[in-house]
Amino acid sequence: MKRSMIGKIAVVAMSAVIALGIGFALPKDLKADEVTPEVAGNTIPTATTTYADKTCYGEITADNKIDYWKITIPSSGRIKFTINFGSYFKWQFYNSDEECLWDNSYSGENRLWIDLNKGTYYLRIAKRDYSDYGTYNFYYKFLPSGESFGETGKGTNNLISQANTIGLGKVYNAFIADNDEIDYYKFTLNAPGKINMVANNPEDLYVTYYILDKNGDTEYGDGWTYTSPGENKNSIVLSKGVHYIEFIRRNNRTGAFNFKIDFEGIKFSDTVKTVVCGSQAQLSVDNAGRNKITWTSSNKSVAQVSSEGVLMANKAGPVTIMATVDGTTIKRNIQVLYKDVTDPDKFWYEPTNALTNKGIVQGYDRQTTFKPENNCTRAQMVTFLWRLKGTPNPKASTTKFKDVKKNAYYFKAVIWATERGITTGYSKTSFKPNNVCTRAQTVTFLWRMAGKPTPKTTTNKFKDIGKKDYFYKAVLWASEKKIVEGYSNKTFRPQNKCTRRQMVTFLYKYSKNVK
Repeated sequence: MKRSMIGKIAVVAMSAVIALGIGFALPKDLKADEVTPEVAGNTIPTATTTYADKTCYGEITADNKIDYWKITIPSSGRIKFTINFGSYFKWQFYNSDEECLWDNSYSGENRLWIDLNKGTYYLRIAKRDYSDYGTYNFYYKFLPSGESFGETGKGTNNLISQANTIGLGKVYNAFIADNDEIDYYKFTLNAPGKINMVANNPEDLYVTYYILDKNGDTEYGDGWTYTSPGENKNSIVLSKGVHYIEFIRRNNRTGAFNFKIDFEGIKFSDTVKTVVCGSQAQLSVDNAGRNKITWTSSNKSVAQVSSEGVLMANKAGPVTIMATVDGTTIKRNIQVLYKDVTDPDKFWYEPTNALTNKGIVQGYDRQTTFKPENNCTRAQMVTFLWRLKGTPNPKASTTKFKDVKKNAYYFKAVIWATERGITTGYSKTSFKPNNVCTRAQTVTFLWRMAGKPTPKTTTNKFKDIGKKDYFYKAVLWASEKKIVEGYSNKTFRPQNKCTRRQMVTFLYKYSKNVK
């Protein structure tokens, strides 16, 4: 639907409402026949100037058949009249272009209001027919509208090209006048999303509105879309770019109101943060409307995502899923979990995922299981330590250990660990990579990697650790650094086999607590 970009000012009957009890009457002790009528001009160019809060008196006689009064208002607002006619008089209201805006006949006391933009206007009072003579008086009060963008005459934002630019999240005071039936406001969205428009109207005001795109085509509104008395809330999904609000008076109702536009960009409507290997999850986006959503994965080997937003988890690790709408991309970081590390309450849950994400530890079965109960081998342990330090290149390119082959995944790690004094092997020629690490060996490796620091404490809380043990200082230091805790019966169990879940927890705490 293509709407006209030209706001035409229709010459229609003004919204003059007989509002009983509202207005400003003459003082009770002052009668019209007790004052001398003023001599008003009988043409627009000779109109007599009058002001708000002043009572004016006039008389229509056989010789003086027409009176003109000039009224200038400093801003848009409401003029509240109290008029007393001694006979049936015709009263009319003109703008500065001498166009008649209001035409009616009254007798007696009348209280009326008119909503107008800033400018000069003329009140014309004349006899209705040959027998209508007599005195009259009137009084008016001016109430400014407080409009955020002042208008003059027939309005200054009646075309899209003249639209006032507004921002998001700010309240604007608007005004629909009797001589201005249409207003445009322009706003820009830097991304697609949902606008929440709130309009507050007085009890007697209805305003029709449309949302237009940059070409003036209707995006929202059907002629029955309007703001009614009270608070009005509407949510509309729009594309990024320039948009316009078109306000039109409804049923000739006029007056001041305010409105505000808040914005909510596109966002993930689901709560998916973790997915287990081999499982699927449906992702979705709010505030996209009918816009196409393009889904992409930062690492398809970890997880893929379909054109419909269905995620398939392939192997454990971190992945970022991106949803692009109208050129705007939002991201969701998702953790793909090992099939056997899924309970966040387990002490090894966070360490396993954190070190997997950094590439320090790896799993089995194509990176789908971690096997936390398995024992940690010496080859695994030195490899994990080496990766924790950033996989530095060892100085040597060969090793004296006959059981450490050059094509083994732990080859460089063993040479590096030996050079650093982290391990010495079992003999000059044997490392025994497949032997299981004990808890004592694991904590000693960590201590040596830290530079063999002397523990600050001399208190040993473990009853199965003695000063003559080679790992004594290592255990005290590790306990002090909160890397190890021991068991509830105050034992450390140094010769117990170190499981993968224990190992990954020791490494994680080391990375957190040792600088």
